[in-house]
Amino acid sequence: MAEELINLNNPPRRVSLGTKLAELFGGFNNVFGWLFFSIGMLFTTIFFSNMDTGFLVFMMPSQETGGSIVRSEPTSFSEGGDKHGHNSKKIFAYYFEYTDAGAIKHKGKSFAIEGSCREQEVTVQYLSSNPAIARIKGCRMKPVSPFAFFIILFPVVGMLFIIRGMKKGIASIRLLGNGVVGKGRMISMNPTNERINNKPVYELIFEFKADSTIYKAKARTHKVEALTDEKEELLMYDPDEPGKAVLLDDLPSAVKTDTNGDIKLKHPLSFIPRMIIPCFSLIFILIFIVLKTR
Repeated sequence: MAEELINLNNPPRRVSLGTKLAELFGGFNNVFGWLFFSIGMLFTTIFFSNMDTGFLVFMMPSQETGGSIVRSEPTSFSEGGDKHGHNSKKIFAYYFEYTDAGAIKHKGKSFAIEGSCREQEVTVQYLSSNPAIARIKGCRMKPVSPFAFFIILFPVVGMLFIIRGMKKGIASIRLLGNGVVGKGRMISMNPTNERINNKPVYELIFEFKADSTIYKAKARTHKVEALTDEKEELLMYDPDEPGKAVLLDDLPSAVKTDTNGDIKLKHPLSFIPRMIIPCFSLIFILIFIVLKTR
C-alpha cells in the first residue's frame, strides 16, 4: 500500500467520486443492511397493506345493527401452525349486508379464521360518522392480524446497519481527504461474537504516534490477513483529533494516488459491485409500491 500513496498531496486533497461511493456503500454493514432493509420492506409492504386496523378505526363512536353473511371465500393468508405450515388455520373473507340507522343498505367484507362465523345472521359494527365503514363484530377489517406490526423491526434493523455503515464511510472519506498518513503497529487481535461468511470477526487494535503522543486505531473485520501481512499498517488520522483514524487496508476498496497526488480507486470500477444491492433494492421496492398502489 505504501507505494500506492507515494505522491500523496498534503491535505486538503480531492477524493474521487468512485472512492466516495465505494466508502458510502461498501463494507459488511451496508451489504447486510441493504439486504435486510429491502427484504424487510417487501414483507412490510405486503403485510401492512393487509393488516387489520379495526382496533384503531373503531375507537371512534360506532353503532351496531343486525346483518347477514351472503358468502365467504378463503384468502391466501393463514395463521398458526409450525414453520412448515402444518396445522395452520385459513383466513376467510366474509361478505355481508346490513342496514344502518338511516335505513340505508350497505355491503361490507370482514376477515376471520375459517369457521369463526358459523351463523348467517351476525352483528355488524359501523362508524356513526360514516356508516359505510363497518365490520362483523369480533372480526377483522383486513386479513392480517395487527400483531404483524412487529415485522417493521426488520427494515428498521436494516436501516440501522445502513446508517452505521454510511457514518463509517463518511468518516473515512473525510480522513482520506484531510488526514495525515501514519503507520500503526498491531498490539492486540481479539475475536468478537460476530461471524461473517462463517468466519469470526476480530477486533484489531493498532498503536501509532502523532505529535509525540501514542494513539490507538481500531478495526473490526473477518479478513484479518489484509491487516496482519505487514509489520506496520498504513493509516490516516485527523491532525486535529488523532484519535480518529482509519486503517487503509480496512477500506472496502483499495485506493491510490493519481498524477495530481489526490485519492482515487486502485481499480476504477470497483465501486460498481458496492452499488448493485442498494440500487436493486430501491428499484425493486419502488416498483412493488407502484404496482400495489394501482
